[in-house]
Amino acid sequence: MIARCGRRAKSPLETTPRGKILIRVRRREAGYLGSWIWLLPATYLIHLGEEVWGGEGYAAWISRLSNSSFPRSTLLLLNLLLLAGMVLVLLEALRRNALRWAVVAMGAAVLGNSFLHLVANLVTRTYSPGLVTGTLLWLPLGIYTVGRGFFRCERRELSLGLAIGLLATVLISLVALTPSLLPAFLR
Repeated sequence: MIARCGRRAKSPLETTPRGKILIRVRRREAGYLGSWIWLLPATYLIHLGEEVWGGEGYAAWISRLSNSSFPRSTLLLLNLLLLAGMVLVLLEALRRNALRWAVVAMGAAVLGNSFLHLVANLVTRTYSPGLVTGTLLWLPLGIYTVGRGFFRCERRELSLGLAIGLLATVLISLVALTPSLLPAFLR
């Protein structure tokens, strides 16, 4: 909202004591967060279910392709930790508007994960467990989340969120392909 001397405009048009017209403007970030953000952890659980029980399971699939050992228990533990972190960050983002960038980061990571499943499917010509939910749920949710951020977040928030989401996608991919990067207690 455009305001003069800290005073908020009350109607779409307001005049100042000098006769200047102030125009009420809707802020970019207004309404970015809402109940839709709970689709992120809900679809994460569904996606994790497909990665655990779909086909041979993601842990066995990635172990076979990378010629390394990636136990199912490690897949579950890491994903449950990430899910818990997601829920905590979403709760805090609803409380503090300054964390909108974190929701954009989650959207970018979800989008990145769906692209990775699609690319892995095309490159290996095998079913990548997580492909169906990644394509049907996470691809549209990631586009929606990032798209909403594009129109409703400040440029620096959007840039930070996209960069962190991309970084998270790269790090998660590295861990999946090279489980020896994990500390011993997580393997």
